[in-house]
Amino acid sequence: MADGVYRHSRQNADLFNVDTSLFRAKTKSTRILMRELLFADDSALVAHSAEEMQKIVDAFSDASKKFGLKINVKKTEVLYQPNSTRTREENIMVDGNKLNSVLEFTYLGSTISNNGCIDDEIQRRMAKASASFGRLRQRFWNNHHLSMRVKGQIYRAIM
Repeated sequence: MADGVYRHSRQNADLFNVDTSLFRAKTKSTRILMRELLFADDSALVAHSAEEMQKIVDAFSDASKKFGLKINVKKTEVLYQPNSTRTREENIMVDGNKLNSVLEFTYLGSTISNNGCIDDEIQRRMAKASASFGRLRQRFWNNHHLSMRVKGQIYRAIM
C-alpha cells in the first residue's frame, strides 16, 4: 500500500488474534525452563509445593531420558523452605530413589539456605571481595609505575 491510511477491519485477523500465551504464563515459563535446562550442566528447579516439585522433577527426568541422560541421584539435592502453614519436609523421588534434603546449597556461585536469609551469602561475598582486593596490593597498589590517577580510576571502577 503506497498511499493512504492502513485500516483494520473484522476480516483482518491481526486485530482480533489474541496471543493466548499471555494468559498461560505459568505453563509457558515451565516449558521455557525445560528447554533451557537441556543445555545446563547445573540446574535448579523451583516449586511452591511438594506436589508441584514432584511433577516438575518427573517431567525433567522424562525429558532427560529422551536425550539419553540420567539424573544423578547422589548429586541431586532438595532444599525445602517451609512457610508457616507447612513445616514438615516432603520426600521428592527420582525413579524410585529419594533425593537428599539439605539446609543449604550452592548454585552458580551463590549459596541458598532453607531459611531464606542472605546474611551468610553476603558475608561470603564480602570475604571473597576483600581477599581479591588484598591480592591487588603487591602487583597493583604498591606498583610505583602506575600513576595515582590510574589507581583512582581502578578503585572507583571496583567500588
